[in-house]
Amino acid sequence: MAARAFPNPLRQRLARLSRFIVGAPAVGFTALYLWTIKCRFEPFGPENSALFQHPILKIINPRNNPSSNDCCARAVPFTQVKPELLEDARRGGTRLVEAFCAGMLGGYG
Repeated sequence: MAARAFPNPLRQRLARLSRFIVGAPAVGFTALYLWTIKCRFEPFGPENSALFQHPILKIINPRNNPSSNDCCARAVPFTQVKPELLEDARRGGTRLVEAFCAGMLGGYG
């Protein structure tokens, strides 16, 4: 009778570890995909952004080299915005902008 390479408790631990090593990235990538499914990247660079047409940036970047920035956007319908924030914005208030900044700076941007 041949001896087993690993004792039973060690084999169980290795099986659990291998399931975790395979499962954790699969769950992580699936969650990231579902979290960002409604986001889209917009082109952003010297050829299509008014920001790069500023005279100071023309001095800093005279050859219009590409930047390492990106612009990820996600549309939010007005039905998902709190009505009191929209009403404040119509009156010229800043609560909508403050709520937007709090959401961006208070979490995962």
